Amino acid sequence: MKKFIVFTFFITILAGCGGSDKGELVGIKGKKWHPEKPYGMTLIPGGSFIMGKSDD
Repeated sequence: MKKFIVFTFFITILAGCGGSDKGELVGIKGKKWHPEKPYGMTLIPGGSFIMGKSDD
């Protein structure tokens, strides 16, 4: 019985380590993303900023 459990364990491990890419999340190219605006808030467009005193 112990040999059967060890054999089943190794078969499960080997089957789980297969080289398949089915199941990886891949984004859809060309689809636009529209950010949601939560209730009572204003949407501020993304960009960059400098926090603190600037060197200019």
